[in-house]
Amino acid sequence: MKSVSRNPFLRALSLSTTATVVLTLGAFTASAADLYWDIDGDIGGAGGAAPSGNWDDANWSTSAAGDVATDVWGAGPHAAIFSAGADAVDAFTVNVATGVALSSLTTQEGTPTISGSGALQLGGSTIFNIVGTTTISADVTGGGIDKRGTGNLVLSGDSSFGGSIRMHDGTLTLSGPVTGLTELSFGWTGGSSGVQNLNIEAGADVTIQRFALNDWYYTDNIVSHSGGTLSITGTN
Repeated sequence: MKSVSRNPFLRALSLSTTATVVLTLGAFTASAADLYWDIDGDIGGAGGAAPSGNWDDANWSTSAAGDVATDVWGAGPHAAIFSAGADAVDAFTVNVATGVALSSLTTQEGTPTISGSGALQLGGSTIFNIVGTTTISADVTGGGIDKRGTGNLVLSGDSSFGGSIRMHDGTLTLSGPVTGLTELSFGWTGGSSGVQNLNIEAGADVTIQRFALNDWYYTDNIVSHSGGTLSITGTN
């Protein structure tokens, strides 16, 4: 019978290649996913009442309970949900060091501040569903915002949009410069609770093409101007 010799180099190469493929598929890159903020790995919850951390680290879970292994954000766009479990009830900071592609952002509890030298990159009309207060001092670029939820979304960084902001519910506070908006709409009828508030604070220089107050006659809308400027460049 003919003997068959085995080449140990080829076997080692095969195992090495397989390991590389597994590692490559580790990050959330294949398709859009709902990712929950979670800084303590596969331990249930988000990591305490104030789970501060880095957006770019392995602080994202596919489990709403936060009880599976976490990973990095990856290419995206993904939906960011703050946070896993129900323990992140206090103020905490999430640092963004690079650009992250975002399909939506939801705050379920707590008071997160998203800061850093990176930017949140929006595609199309991106839903921000906010309970409580969420502050974004990092830059926001591209697309537009579909504001939902009864909470307060604070934009204090440099916001450069390519679309519109539509207010369905809650409060929008602008305390940093805003450019590129095609429209800022209030009293939007699609799913609106009937209460929308706009606060323009000192340091907010807002440039838009159109300011629309839809159904103003029956919705309770408040526009507060406290030191910033609102420039309308198009036909209102």
